[in-house]
Amino acid sequence: MRKKVLVLGGNFGGLTAALAVKHELEGDVDVTVVSKDDQFLFNPSLIWLPFGKRDRGDLTFPIAPTFESHGVDFEHVAATGIDADGKQVTLADGRTLD
Repeated sequence: MRKKVLVLGGNFGGLTAALAVKHELEGDVDVTVVSKDDQFLFNPSLIWLPFGKRDRGDLTFPIAPTFESHGVDFEHVAATGIDADGKQVTLADGRTLD
């Protein structure tokens, strides 16, 4: 039976978790990432912005192409609720994902 994994958030934790699960379980899993943001932000370098040492573009990149290249589905929408017993996540657009 094929497994389904839903990851909430697309920054360090979500990106790492989604790619690790996808590669560890290889072709036996469908991974979907849900995130209100469509950009990865490298937080440790934020300190350099006010000093003009970095621009915002130096600290961000779009996450959809990364997920796509690894066979991970991406939903650019906020999660608004979690039903742990029902194993569902409600999204801001009214949909639910199992």
